[in-house]
Amino acid sequence: MSLSAGLIRVAAVADLGNTKVQDIYSIKDLAKKWSTVKIAHPVLLVKVILKSRMIHYAKPGKNDKWPFQAHLLIGDKTGACTAVLWNAMCPNFYISIKEGTVLLLKKFTVRKSFQPLPRFKPVLQNTQFYDIDINLNSHHPESEVRVFDATELPDEMELPPLCYHFVTRKQAGCLPNNFVCDIAGIVTYVGRYEREPMNNTFGMDSGGFWGITDLDTHPGTELVCTHVRLVQNLDHLTTSHTNRLVFPTTTAESQISILDHAV
Repeated sequence: MSLSAGLIRVAAVADLGNTKVQDIYSIKDLAKKWSTVKIAHPVLLVKVILKSRMIHYAKPGKNDKWPFQAHLLIGDKTGACTAVLWNAMCPNFYISIKEGTVLLLKKFTVRKSFQPLPRFKPVLQNTQFYDIDINLNSHHPESEVRVFDATELPDEMELPPLCYHFVTRKQAGCLPNNFVCDIAGIVTYVGRYEREPMNNTFGMDSGGFWGITDLDTHPGTELVCTHVRLVQNLDHLTTSHTNRLVFPTTTAESQISILDHAV
């Protein structure tokens, strides 16, 4: 593998431990060879492009201490793929990993991904997506994850930038239903908590509920909401002059930040 000056400088800026630069694989190379490398000894140096919410998958009769998983969209200069934090890796790393965080990954397993590409299209733009999962677990084998801030890497290190698609209130009313975008604004009203019955795949009452609430904030707060989905409620439209009742709702990858005026 050819080594760029940027890669050589990484070891001097970010502490990669005993990792040799020549051991760092690209996502593209790994995607081509994953079927013959079930336990991947190579190392990946990637940036987190998207971070999904943590999933709890506990089942009756199973005694997993940490029945959690979390999906990440990771990328380097050659492309992007998904990484999955399993079990104890979630409480160990989930909070410290954010969009833009740089990860050094070792001792992971590779499998074909079941994540649909359309879910990631808004942030991929011209980045090639490879349908593999980098599985990070606390055993069999015990994966190694090192977390870096992007500022610890030199500018010459080619990792993909974070891409956002911010829209205005006026633009939101003209976009398709379920369009995924980013929104920044000021809170003008905070409603009460509500819940709606959750149906199963057969359309029957599952016994569960969807929780619906405005953010735990107050009017005047400035928010940045990324990877939200626009709900247009088009059923009530009767004429071309009827106003759309558009509102954003969260997705599995939504991130919400409160702006700090002290900065």
